[in-house]
Parts: sequence; C-alpha cells; structure tokens
Amino acid sequence: FGMVAGVVGAVLATAAAGFVFTWLRRRSGSLIAPIALHWSLNGLGALAAALVWHLS
Repeated sequence: FGMVAGVVGAVLATAAAGFVFTWLRRRSGSLIAPIALHWSLNGLGALAAALVWHLS
C-alpha cells in the first residue's frame, strides 16, 4: 500500500506543479517566471538535503 500511495502522491504533486507553472506562465506572459520558480524550489530542496546530510 505504501508504494501505491507514494506513486499517487507523486502524480498528484506533479499535476499540481504543472497547474501552478502553467498558471504562472499565463499570468506573467513569460517563461522566465515559472523557470525561476522551478529553479528556486529545486535550490531549496538541494539546500534542505545538504542541511539534513550535515546534521545527520
């Protein structure tokens, strides 16, 4: 059950991210805004992983 829940969660999160990125693209009229958001979220994830690695 855990694997199915993980896959469903990943699919839902990806769909939500696609919705947000598309909304931001249409609202801003530019590709830069969703690219910048994606980059910053990836950067935060990398920093969080580095912090956990450092603290463990």
